[in-house]
Amino acid sequence: TSGYDVQLHNLVRPEARNRFFDRMSIVKRVDAVISVGLPDDQDLVIALRTLGLPLVVLGARVPGLTSVAIDDVEAARTAVRHLIHQGHRRIAMLSDKDDGTSWTTATRSRRQGYREALAELADGRDPRHDVVESEPGCDAGARAVTALMTRPDRPSAIFAEYDEPWTRKRLPRIF
Repeated sequence: TSGYDVQLHNLVRPEARNRFFDRMSIVKRVDAVISVGLPDDQDLVIALRTLGLPLVVLGARVPGLTSVAIDDVEAARTAVRHLIHQGHRRIAMLSDKDDGTSWTTATRSRRQGYREALAELADGRDPRHDVVESEPGCDAGARAVTALMTRPDRPSAIFAEYDEPWTRKRLPRIF
């Protein structure tokens, strides 16, 4: 082994953050923090900086922090343009809930790219009406897709903001 231990912490919910920072005060052998995504929360960023440890954010750009991320706006635009070129005109977006605790810069950027690609259609539709918010996870996603596909104006394609392969399961056959 390399002599390193890895600890995983989910910092989305306030109670999980409290546990993380309580543990950090006890554990003295922490060399760095790698955050996979980061909620859009300046207080959390400040708290992580006060640890005095090297900090890298993966999957999101956070001003003032070292970040490794893709261009989420362009990636979303590219994906939605592909659906448009396949002939789809009613494209819904399945997105994270904007509950004030878990929205990330990646979520905002992906919504922006989705809207920009649909605006290129110039058909007068307001693409925000096709954004469906859902909690992360397979069960919540399945409920959101079921609700979308049972609407009278159901979409012909769905652009999903995220895909968690470890939670994927078959959706009900409703379409």
